[in-house]
Amino acid sequence: MSDQEPRVQFYQEPDFEHFQKDLIDGNRGRQLLLFKINQITGLTVETFLAALSNEIDLLKSKLKLREDFTFYAYGQEKNLYVGASPGQEFFMENANGFYAILGRLHDTCRVSGQGSFEFGIGRTQANFISDQTDIFKELDLHAENNLEDNIRRWNWTSLNRVNNYFAIQEMDAVIQPIVFYDTRKKTFSIRGGEVFIGGSQYEGYDALFRDIPGIQDRNRIDLLILEKLLASCTGAPGLLKFNITPQALLDTFNSDEKVERFRILLERVKLKPQNVRLELVEKPYEETGQTLREVCERFCDIGVSFAADDFGMRSQSHHLVLALGELIKEFKLDPISFKFRIDQDHIRLLDNLAFIQYCKHLANNRDAMITAEALEDVEDLKVLIGHQVYYYQAHMFCGKIPLAEYSKNYSRWQNMPGQIIHQMLHSPEILPQVVEQKNIFALAEKLGLWKPLEPEKKD
Repeated sequence: MSDQEPRVQFYQEPDFEHFQKDLIDGNRGRQLLLFKINQITGLTVETFLAALSNEIDLLKSKLKLREDFTFYAYGQEKNLYVGASPGQEFFMENANGFYAILGRLHDTCRVSGQGSFEFGIGRTQANFISDQTDIFKELDLHAENNLEDNIRRWNWTSLNRVNNYFAIQEMDAVIQPIVFYDTRKKTFSIRGGEVFIGGSQYEGYDALFRDIPGIQDRNRIDLLILEKLLASCTGAPGLLKFNITPQALLDTFNSDEKVERFRILLERVKLKPQNVRLELVEKPYEETGQTLREVCERFCDIGVSFAADDFGMRSQSHHLVLALGELIKEFKLDPISFKFRIDQDHIRLLDNLAFIQYCKHLANNRDAMITAEALEDVEDLKVLIGHQVYYYQAHMFCGKIPLAEYSKNYSRWQNMPGQIIHQMLHSPEILPQVVEQKNIFALAEKLGLWKPLEPEKKD
């Protein structure tokens, strides 16, 4: 390693592993750029790196950027890697010129006759859970494709919003709270919630997925989303649920070491493993080498639990429940299981009620909870309470809200009397407001129907 430039660490053969480790492990949680430089002629590696540093200084001065960072370089004139981890101000909208640095240097060298080179740019998140080899492989793949296709260069590195979403450390997520009915107190309370993409960058998963190029590994994107949402929940109270596909779980957490990294990440964002639940999305999966149960057991060993999403007799989730057994601690009840009225379809109603009882039997055997989704009205609520289903994730109680609002009011939105819920959902004047506001706790307080207990202030 030489010190020819204060901001450049240069590694020579056989120090490739040290180059990867310092670039990736030294910048966990940050965005990484990898410049793949091929066929440098007329310039030495040292003069090329000096010219690149000069271009960075000119850009920083032009954009009035304060942040400095280190370059990590490895190789020689025929094949040179240059890695860097600029902070988030480099990825804001006014700093997109950063990606044009190599293009300008390329043109300057060619026009002046000083030399020439070819280049490609890769960009990804140095996330906490992936191995450094996995992350570098992703960077190298994109840089190689970028090297061969200039259109990809600008679409993926500079203009693609998905990378910006992961680069900027804004806590950008929403949560749909879970509401619990206490039969003894006859009150409704917030107990946690399911966390989703949503906020300033993207309104939801579909919008983000539309921005992902075909070359991108979807399982890795699922992992980046999970880490992004966990970071958005830093210090949040209650039981927090995060979606993940069984295949992403199998492919990503294939060793004790990676599950341990997940535990360390939870510690970093001030979440207890016992308050984190992974909700297995209803999608097919293929087991190669390890079973899904073996992978899930690693999480259960650290205290993380699992939920079966959209649970139904004919769903993929039912197969998951049979495969994972007592590891499943929550059944997300398919709304079709309680949606029919006796005056509409008597036989189907009886079938659905029998299915609810089947769910109760499974839940009791596993010390698990049942959560009803898409609850629409009081009659459905009565049916569920009558069949001992006490957890609800439904717009009639609360829709998706920002994490900050949820965390601020968690201790306040407890023990709302059931008669107030009944009154609001039966009132022709209030019910439209419930539908519009999608937060029955906040609305009850606003209308003066209920005054939450304020948490005691700590000295």
